[in-house]
Amino acid sequence: GIVVENSYVASQKFNDWIDEADRMAALGWEANATRTEDGHIVIATDGIPKGADITAVLRRPIGTKQFADLTFAPSGKGQFRSLEPVPDGRWTIRLTIEAGGSTWAQELALP
Repeated sequence: GIVVENSYVASQKFNDWIDEADRMAALGWEANATRTEDGHIVIATDGIPKGADITAVLRRPIGTKQFADLTFAPSGKGQFRSLEPVPDGRWTIRLTIEAGGSTWAQELALP
């Protein structure tokens, strides 16, 4: 479940959200995030076209509200490494991948 400001307005958008999720799933793109010992985030991808642009927004899932924007550079074999290190602790990462006129997004927990 997702907490929303107005459940009536959210219910009106529900079918659009389902259609968007189906469209992203049809792309066949996959991505997983891990953190290196030096604090950088590595995104391992599968099915992503060459020249993809990857960005992310991090937020703390609990406690103090803290956000961070990340940009990534290709690091070989379908992997992308964040240019910025991320402080220790739990984060939720909202990953966005754009390539060939298509956009794919996913939220992942980053322990």
